[in-house]
Amino acid sequence: DALARAWRLALAPRQPDPRQASYDLHELETEAVSHGDVVRAAFDRLGEAEELAARVSPDHLANLLAEWVWRKDQPDHTEDIPVGELWAMLTANVYLPRLRDRSVLENCIRDGVAAGAFGLAAGVDEDSPGGYGGFVFGDLIADIPDDALVIEREMAELVRDETPAPAPAGDDDEDDDAPASGGGFSEPEAPVGGPASVIVRVSRSGDISIDEMIQLREEIARVLRDDGGKIAVEVTVRANKDAGFSESALRAVRENGAQLNFDIDIPEG
Repeated sequence: DALARAWRLALAPRQPDPRQASYDLHELETEAVSHGDVVRAAFDRLGEAEELAARVSPDHLANLLAEWVWRKDQPDHTEDIPVGELWAMLTANVYLPRLRDRSVLENCIRDGVAAGAFGLAAGVDEDSPGGYGGFVFGDLIADIPDDALVIEREMAELVRDETPAPAPAGDDDEDDDAPASGGGFSEPEAPVGGPASVIVRVSRSGDISIDEMIQLREEIARVLRDDGGKIAVEVTVRANKDAGFSESALRAVRENGAQLNFDIDIPEG
């Protein structure tokens, strides 16, 4: 615990000039933690300072790809980049933005494909119209596998123009069991209006472990927050002793509570 409270700096690398191998380390002071999770404290601080991005706009990603990946002098398809390779590229190069996790990249790709900032395909298929199989552009997608190809917008527009429009609904020649257009990706489920409030309670007779606190935050609170929820976490410690607590224990609780900015309710006896 003493080591966790003493660990106060998070370091963020910065490389202003990608042509130079050198980079700088930007120091960020973190909050002292009592739960021992110094990694999470640094992670949260980097997010607050926008050193870890929780969202990237499709236009920004398209500009980065145009600068570093989509080269006009390359033959067709050689400039396409698989999603897994793009994620590895973002995590390995300091001059590129650092994302909080892979879901940030996938959300950006979904938004960009739907908005027409770039296209996505399940793979190269010379027998398919436009040369891509499972091509999606200007439409919604859900699953984004590692080998899906991110396609530059101008190329995606050409592929779209070469791809026949789907047959209208109700066509007698249409196979009712045939998959929807844009094969290779599943369409997102329609949003469902679930309950607007979720309360999770944890009760223990004795101490709650650090692992349980971390699990509560990571597996419950963070999931709800990432779905757009507003999170409030309340931790209450109730202690009873028939003979009454000693003055030394009460004094320690008051002092520790004041130092940690906790609300302490001790009746005057």
